[in-house]
Amino acid sequence: MLDAAFIREHLDAVKANCRNRNVKADVDRVVQLDDERKRLIQQTQLIQQRQNEVSKLIPKEKDPARKQELIAEGKRLREEVAGLEKQLKEVQEQLHAVLL
Repeated sequence: MLDAAFIREHLDAVKANCRNRNVKADVDRVVQLDDERKRLIQQTQLIQQRQNEVSKLIPKEKDPARKQELIAEGKRLREEVAGLEKQLKEVQEQLHAVLL
C-alpha cells in the first residue's frame, strides 16, 4: 500500500507503473480523497479554535443575554465539529479502501 503523500508527489510515475503492471488503480481518486481529508481537518481545527475561544469567554461574560448567546454558539460549534469529524472518518475509510 502506497502512502497518499507519495502518490501525490509522484502522480505520473504511479499512474505509469499501474498501467505497466495492468493494475486497475484510481490514483486520481486517492488525490481527491486526500484533498478532502485535508480540507476537513483544517475546517475542523478552525471551528475547534473558535469553540475554545467561546469557552474562555463564557465565564468572563457579565451580560446574561450575551452569555446565553455564547453558550448557544458553543453548542452549535460542538455539533458542527461532530458532523465534520463524522465526514472525516468516512473520507479516511474511503481513502484507506482505495489505497489497499
